[in-house]
Amino acid sequence: MAPKSRIFSRSSVAIVFTASSHNNEMNFAEILNAYNAVVAGGGANLSPAKLVMNECIIHNAYDIGLYGLQTSIIASNCLISQCGNDGQPGIGGSNVILTGGGKYNFGHCTMATFSNLYQNHKQPVCFISNSDGGTAAPLQATFINCIIYGQGGSAEDELIIQKAPSDNVSFFNSFYKAKNTDPAGVTFTDCYKNVDPLFDSINAGRQEYNFRLKENSPAVDAGKTTALTQDLDGNPRLVGTKPDAGCYERQ
Repeated sequence: MAPKSRIFSRSSVAIVFTASSHNNEMNFAEILNAYNAVVAGGGANLSPAKLVMNECIIHNAYDIGLYGLQTSIIASNCLISQCGNDGQPGIGGSNVILTGGGKYNFGHCTMATFSNLYQNHKQPVCFISNSDGGTAAPLQATFINCIIYGQGGSAEDELIIQKAPSDNVSFFNSFYKAKNTDPAGVTFTDCYKNVDPLFDSINAGRQEYNFRLKENSPAVDAGKTTALTQDLDGNPRLVGTKPDAGCYERQ
């Protein structure tokens, strides 16, 4: 099922989940053209999570698509695309920033930005850290069957991770783009580094983006089986021998 609820924002933040909120859930939401789209703070130890996102789209956020500060987020079948302009690492300019520690679980999510005339893409698509402004907290993050990718701009690494030795950060069957050496202590299992996922069609000059997968995409059948049975379009999740990486299953 495609997202039904659309939020067009002209304010600095479209949706804020404050420290006192809990049991927050976003289903089939589409947030377009915000400065910062979704912000969640506090509640790192809430169960199942402070914020659960299912089949959501965040697109064309000028600064940050999804920002989590020492919180807990579960995201499934979500597309966070074309976010970030200028900014500083871990402060702004990224699709996803998870900072100050917390607990995060992302499954079948696509995070991607292609530089264009209006988005210079200077910061990584995804920034994860156990500290924020010198304050550190335990960090636990798991990414399964995700795509973290970008082109153009000056960002060399689309995935940056800062963690303590005791923190647990793991990636499974995911695609990510990074020029530099992988951070120490992060687990990458059956992942694809610097492999173009071959999205269906991208025309940055005309700002046309289709993040579904081409027929010959290496992300097809590259995932591991999870409990998810459909994709962002509401189509069956398993077509072929294994699920595809990213929020869309090639039909």
